[in-house]
Amino acid sequence: MNKVRTSGLNHGYSSNVNSWINLGATTTISAGTAYSVMAWLKPSDLVENYFIGASSNSYMAIKSSTTVDLKHNGVDDVFTISELTVDEWVHIAFIRNTSNLVTIYINGTAQADTKTANQLFQYRYLGNRQNGDYAFRGAVDDMAIYNGTELSATQVLRNYKAGKGPSDGHY
Repeated sequence: MNKVRTSGLNHGYSSNVNSWINLGATTTISAGTAYSVMAWLKPSDLVENYFIGASSNSYMAIKSSTTVDLKHNGVDDVFTISELTVDEWVHIAFIRNTSNLVTIYINGTAQADTKTANQLFQYRYLGNRQNGDYAFRGAVDDMAIYNGTELSATQVLRNYKAGKGPSDGHY
């Protein structure tokens, strides 16, 4: 967890090629099960930009410069966050505890907006919402998924600091 760039998804986007990773099977995280998903993202745009999902009913995405979207089994939860910037690295972490409370962290800092997500969450595609025209537009690096684990604020901050570079915000 505290290693710098030794593992994780390293994904780049080109306007000519929609690239993402298809895990081959859908993973389901039941309601009441903790999870943590985090990634370094460098979005080339900030509108409906999906970075993990299984279908139109289950995904995580940048919705706008000040919102991220988390969809659990067809139920949309839009979180207000600190402002994102095009072509700048940002560390995003979605943390759900066993009471189904979801907290979003931006660059190691918990955001004030939390939601209760009482539905299952599914993922199959990294860097995409589903197999099709929903690839993440930008770069994804060091994506990590902890199924069954609620990372603490200290652990999220440690992961953020481990990947933070001196000049561009990410190594």
